[in-house]
Amino acid sequence: MNKNYLITTGGSGGHVIPAVILYEHLSKDAKVIITTDKRGLKYLNDENYQLRIID
Repeated sequence: MNKNYLITTGGSGGHVIPAVILYEHLSKDAKVIITTDKRGLKYLNDENYQLRIID
């Protein structure tokens, strides 16, 4: 069975960092996309993340 997850987070480190930890755990067995606003980009500088930016 294919698993897909969408993690939506605010732009502060208190929101993005737990989302990244969850992403790293889930992405071993599923496709995971993190969505955030432009403020969250500074916490997501690793190009391994599948990231969508919400304006």
